[in-house]
Amino acid sequence: MLLNTQAAYPNSPNLYQLPQLQHNFSVSDLLTCLLVQVSMKLIAESIHFIDNTLKLYHWALLRSTLARRRHWPKSS
Repeated sequence: MLLNTQAAYPNSPNLYQLPQLQHNFSVSDLLTCLLVQVSMKLIAESIHFIDNTLKLYHWALLRSTLARRRHWPKSS
């Protein structure tokens, strides 16, 4: 059931007839937005690369540690 908001609240704007927003973006605004988005993407990719590098280093360190332990003399 739809309610008529104009009848209940005559001073309120009609929700179905909101004014159109004006988009007056300059070329500078659009280029700034694009630069920010590209920068955020590069930062995200850098973090992802560093995370993967640290994971690979961790596994390599773990493998080398386990390999050394296999060659240690057994304690009696």
